[in-house]
Order: sequence, then C-alpha cells, then structure tokens
Amino acid sequence: AELVCDVRNDHEHELMNGELGVIVGHDPEEGRVLLATDDGRRLSVPLAAAQTWRLAYAVSVHKSQGSQAPAIVVPLVRAHAVMLSRNLLYTAITRAERVCVVVGDPSAFDLASRRRDGTARQTRLAELVAGG
Repeated sequence: AELVCDVRNDHEHELMNGELGVIVGHDPEEGRVLLATDDGRRLSVPLAAAQTWRLAYAVSVHKSQGSQAPAIVVPLVRAHAVMLSRNLLYTAITRAERVCVVVGDPSAFDLASRRRDGTARQTRLAELVAGG
C-alpha cells in the first residue's frame, strides 16, 4: 500500500489538491487503481488519473491543503527562518488528529511562535467586489 497525495483538483474523480489516500489495489486488465481516501471513501480510478498523485511519505504543510493525519511530525530549524511564522506553525500543529511532535531547534519554535505572518496578499479581490 502506497500513501499518495493528489497535486491537482480532479473534479471528475472527486479528488482535490492536497487530498491523501492509500493505493489499496490495482486492476491491470481494467486499467484502474483502487484508492482509499483519508475521508473514508474507496474510489476506483482510471490509471491515467493517477498521474497527478505523488508519493506522500512526507508532505509539507502547504501541500497537505487542509488534510489531517493521526500523527504529525513538525520539523523546525532556523535554516527555514524566512518561512517560520505563527500562522504556519498553527496550521502545521492543527493537521494532527491525535498527536503532534515538534522537533528541531527551540529557537526556531520561539521565532515561529512570535512572528505574525505580515505578508500582504497581492490580489484584485477588493477591486472586483467593488465592481472594478
């Protein structure tokens, strides 16, 4: 059984970007793969649709796209200081359903917990809502 993550939205097969699943079967004659998704569904998907799946032994906070797992390990190191923020740390920790283990440099944890994500999003949303 292989853990995979879909990296694109696939509306036809009801698989969304970041969704996790386990390949539990393969029917080479029919050209289909049986996928057990993280929300309990079992889907028989054409092999061609599996081209947007990637092995998911380790998944970034961003790539997980809202998925959760029973256990999460969050590595924190100062080498990733540019990315460390309270928002990212909170998101990583809340991916865990039962247990979360944070490993790494305590000063990286301190940095992440103190820094608010001050990045302004560059969108036209306000302009579009206002009718522009």
